[in-house]
Amino acid sequence: MSPLMSLCHPWPLPSTHGCPRVPLPDSRWGQSLPGRLRVSACRGFWELLLPPVTPVLRAGSRELPRVPIGARMAPYRIRPYREEDYEAVRCLFAQGILEHAPAGYRHVVRSARAQLGLLVLFAAARAAAGSWLLGLAAAALALVAAWPLVRSFSTSYVRQALSTDLRDIGASYLRPPDAAFWVAEAGGAVVGMVAAAAPQDPAERGSALELKRMSVSRDFRGRGVARALCGEVLRFARARGYGAVVLSTSMVQVAAQRLYESQGFRKVGTFSPSPLGALLCFHIYHYRCDLPARADTPPR
Repeated sequence: MSPLMSLCHPWPLPSTHGCPRVPLPDSRWGQSLPGRLRVSACRGFWELLLPPVTPVLRAGSRELPRVPIGARMAPYRIRPYREEDYEAVRCLFAQGILEHAPAGYRHVVRSARAQLGLLVLFAAARAAAGSWLLGLAAAALALVAAWPLVRSFSTSYVRQALSTDLRDIGASYLRPPDAAFWVAEAGGAVVGMVAAAAPQDPAERGSALELKRMSVSRDFRGRGVARALCGEVLRFARARGYGAVVLSTSMVQVAAQRLYESQGFRKVGTFSPSPLGALLCFHIYHYRCDLPARADTPPR
């Protein structure tokens, strides 16, 4: 198995849903790859997350259309999730998370802790080998080794989401009374998504809802799609008498942080996803937006 394919060797997927069978952007490039790497992909996402041989790549799986060029200027609308959106929202979510891996890597290697560690490593290797070249090589190897570690934060998060709530969206967001899932649609394609559900923190359940799985296609960013999706969650929570909406986002999602702060969210906590994240200075920010109470809605 290739290193690219081994990132997400397999988690259980529903047999009733297939992998998007979208051609690679450059067919000549795709044909030049070894056979087990020539898989159908959604803009390169599935090469990273699916193994080379899996039942969901069998013939007959439904195709996920790419956003047509003409649709990129089409008006969008926010609507509830439908079953036929399943493949599109999973792919859109994964793409939105994975694209932040390079920014996370840059943040880590620029941190004071990482630079100090590289300096110590360089000095130790040079002293042990008596060579500047070997010292530089040791530091370079450390930088190379840090990339898969940082990337693992994104890939493990995507795996966890696709194998839990995004595996059965209906059970997670459509059947619970105080949960919902919306998509932004333009030109017949799903270009944005967001969900609302009970918070993971038991202390916040009953008093707040959590905004989850926000993602917007690159082609539609800067057009107010994310703001509209965020507004849906805030209105949904207020209509049901909740006093707040909470969410979590990573330190490298700067544009998302600005959006949430413009909508009234404030940062109330910081944590690391794992001990490795703490070591590499990779943090998750917890946000909260307190909602004004409605006079006609009794407190929960």
